[in-house]
Amino acid sequence: MNSQLRLFSSEEVEAIYDKCLEFLQNKAVQVTHPQGLQLLDRAGARVNFDKKHVTFPLDIIESALRSVPRNLILAGRDKKYDAVLPHPAGLFYVRANTGARSYLDPATNACRDMTLADVKEWGQLTEALSNIDIGCFLTPRDVPVQTADIHSFKAILENTTKPVVVQPHSLQSLEYLFELAQTVAGTVEALSQRPQIAILSSPTTPFVFKDMDIEAIIQAARSGVPVAAAALPSAGATSPITIAGTVLLASIEVLTVLVMSQLIKPGLPVIGTINFYALDMLNGRSLTASIESILGSAAATQFMKDAFHIPTHTLGFGTDSFVPDGQFMVETSLKAAIISQAGADILGAAGRLNALAANSPVQLIVDDAVAGMLKRAKSGVTVNNDTLAWEEILNTTPGDHFLKRTHTLRHCREALRSDLFASRTWEAWNSEGAQDLYTRALNKYRELKQHLPQPELPKEAIAEMERIVKRADERLVK
Repeated sequence: MNSQLRLFSSEEVEAIYDKCLEFLQNKAVQVTHPQGLQLLDRAGARVNFDKKHVTFPLDIIESALRSVPRNLILAGRDKKYDAVLPHPAGLFYVRANTGARSYLDPATNACRDMTLADVKEWGQLTEALSNIDIGCFLTPRDVPVQTADIHSFKAILENTTKPVVVQPHSLQSLEYLFELAQTVAGTVEALSQRPQIAILSSPTTPFVFKDMDIEAIIQAARSGVPVAAAALPSAGATSPITIAGTVLLASIEVLTVLVMSQLIKPGLPVIGTINFYALDMLNGRSLTASIESILGSAAATQFMKDAFHIPTHTLGFGTDSFVPDGQFMVETSLKAAIISQAGADILGAAGRLNALAANSPVQLIVDDAVAGMLKRAKSGVTVNNDTLAWEEILNTTPGDHFLKRTHTLRHCREALRSDLFASRTWEAWNSEGAQDLYTRALNKYRELKQHLPQPELPKEAIAEMERIVKRADERLVK
């Protein structure tokens, strides 16, 4: 099925692309990392060391766009969980939410501080839910703040075998995050051959590439893992208020990361990631599920695929609502439907509430069901002699039915069914307590919690991971 939502014409894509090239050649971005500046200078970028400003000649940009891979693999510890980008069947992958500091407790239906136990549960739910393809770690509040990402990453690695997108919290934590990934992979070479992580490199919009952003690229180059070039614009605040203007600015930032990554290591995989926020001018809240942010994410996805020819990743799920209510269901479904149809390879933020501030395990279960339906919708309709049922139709008389046919029996279990959505009679639904969607999802959470998977790691790897986290605490926690 070739249907795809296109918000830009080919001419408009070309116009935006030309402006990206013009900006990088003539206007400077700021790079604060001393070693990064030296690496870029030696590779041919124009560097002003006093101002920490960098521009890029056209031949450097075009060479980077030729060398960056058009496809990549995020590997699972089990090959059945490999995420091949772009998806071989034209579908998409779903990433669980990252970074949130609050957890909507299913027992109380109230938000509280995230704990390390919640992170472990999040990893186990990621492992258990069939349509959640990629894991992420959260921000526990019961560990030292300086090493929260290190503790959390260890917890995710111990509780899911699916690939993980890593969001570092600080420059200092990066080496420990890579050590943990290498420990699980076995060696640096094994991690490079089958990268089980992608690392986020997220500039401060507009155009400030911090020490942490450049170090993430350098460490990724050493380990051979993909870089998620993540622009985080907020339309009307850190980027232009118009969708097209924000897409242009964010694409310049993504292209900058792409070019720098290829100058540091040609052939390093890059995932274009634009997470589009829209500032609510009435109250100052930065929204991720308003129709403006949804259209912006879809437009940015289309542009990156058409102009840069790299896999794409954006916020494809989640809600600005504070609880899993009707607003949540409308926003998360509409967002995922539009952005998946725009061609995003990874739809992120499943299970997210309150504009990225909170996570809900019950919402993750609902998002898993929505993702399953959207994957089925995007897979299209198969047309062949069997599915056309031509012989069955020819052998049918007026007023006949198909319940007794062998063809019906052969295909009757193929339709996607979700245990979260009411499909039985009103009498059956009423006799079972007339439960709404949230209640059914909550009950499924309780059932899953009784037998959540606990993946195994070699004892030596677990012991080494514990040593890494302990060393990080000793060195980084004041």
